[in-house]
Amino acid sequence: KLWMTGEERAEGAAALAESGIRAGERVIALHPGVHDAATRAWREERFAELGTRLAAEIGARILILGSREEAEIAGRVAGAMRGSPVVFAGRTGLRQTMALISNSSLWIGSDGGMLHTAVGLAPATVGIFGPTKDVRWGYHTPNHRTVVRHPEQGPCDAGVIRQCLDAIIVEDVFQASVAALEASTVSSGAG
Repeated sequence: KLWMTGEERAEGAAALAESGIRAGERVIALHPGVHDAATRAWREERFAELGTRLAAEIGARILILGSREEAEIAGRVAGAMRGSPVVFAGRTGLRQTMALISNSSLWIGSDGGMLHTAVGLAPATVGIFGPTKDVRWGYHTPNHRTVVRHPEQGPCDAGVIRQCLDAIIVEDVFQASVAALEASTVSSGAG
């Protein structure tokens, strides 16, 4: 678990309000950037399609998070989405990003450190993994889902890892997202 002060959470809520997100709206955070993108990053256009679909079908407001180095990727994802995602990538430090995550219902991103941060902050999560680390670093609980494709045979070199990541379609991540949100709502008693 990770802890945020009440003041930090309030600052996160204020940042959302300043961006036009009203209290009580369902907020989903997308984190499309990741280190070692060649073998860990899900495709940007799929993040954009997923964000558009989550906004349209479940009425969520979409945040796009990331570091300063990931701001360009976040901008491309936002530009490819329909609707009005709010881009915080490159505008916040770690604690501020954590405050935004703690004010979200769901965090979705590739295998990386922010996945573990999001799990520790307790919104529902969906981690998108290549076929090499999901057993050790993935989460397989009702609130925390891992989406992964494994090769049918052969060694797991960089080319195979990329093929497996590319085999994960938007529908896979959308369904995992809906399931994680539903489980989170039930476990929090909000349903």
